Amino acid sequence: MQAGTWVMLDPAASRIWQAIVHRGGTEGLAEEIAVPVDADPATVREKIVAAVAGMVERGLLTDLNAPLPRRPWWRRLRSTR
Repeated sequence: MQAGTWVMLDPAASRIWQAIVHRGGTEGLAEEIAVPVDADPATVREKIVAAVAGMVERGLLTDLNAPLPRRPWWRRLRSTR
């Protein structure tokens, strides 16, 4: 994703984004969404996981558990100067 690119989120994606930003994750979000509308929390959780994966694929979020790309040692030395 290029710098300066705007992304519009629908209300569901926005709620997921806000949970990640304010809480640091989506723990408990499926239950918060499912219980008031009498939906299955497991189904909602699957949709949340898919939405987060989509945000990572589009470059909106970074997977901190993913390994960092390896660079040759000579490029690492130049970038520190």
